Amino acid sequence: MVSSPTRFKELGEILLRQRNASNMQLKDIAATMKCSVQFVSNIEHGRAGIPWHLIRKFAGVYDIAIAELWELNIAANAQFRAAINSIDSRVSNAKIREHARCLVNLAQA
Repeated sequence: MVSSPTRFKELGEILLRQRNASNMQLKDIAATMKCSVQFVSNIEHGRAGIPWHLIRKFAGVYDIAIAELWELNIAANAQFRAAINSIDSRVSNAKIREHARCLVNLAQA
């Protein structure tokens, strides 16, 4: 299973490199995005992906091509779905499998 803290590692590393190259701080990004510093930090450290409705905004703030962010986010979410599906196939309790499927649906939303 892909561990939670590194699931979106490649995406986060690219954003972090770009922010550092632009001499911006987390608080600058958070202020521009109108979100918390923790939210941005979680994405940059691979603990979360970019919410789909914010891809365009992240692309603008980080000066990264929208297509590149889409591809990275899709790849990371595919890894997440594969990990959940792996859990789902090993669990015998129907209720736990149902919750795992709900998480997959949320990841696809």
